[in-house]
Amino acid sequence: MDRIGNMVPLSKGKNDKIGNKPWPEKKPILASSEMLLTRDAAKRPKWDQSAIQERQEEMAKLALEAWPREP
Repeated sequence: MDRIGNMVPLSKGKNDKIGNKPWPEKKPILASSEMLLTRDAAKRPKWDQSAIQERQEEMAKLALEAWPREP
């Protein structure tokens, strides 16, 4: 799924390691990341369309906090 909520920042070595493995195999690698957004993604019990949509909405809120719009 090509959505920003489905993107998880990882170092090249870790990204190569997890590839297209199932979610249960990816979670421990994501959980060990030095990046907060990546560790947060690993807290989800499953990674499906609903989880991706929820994460995308959370990321949008974070973006607005980081870069507020002027009225």
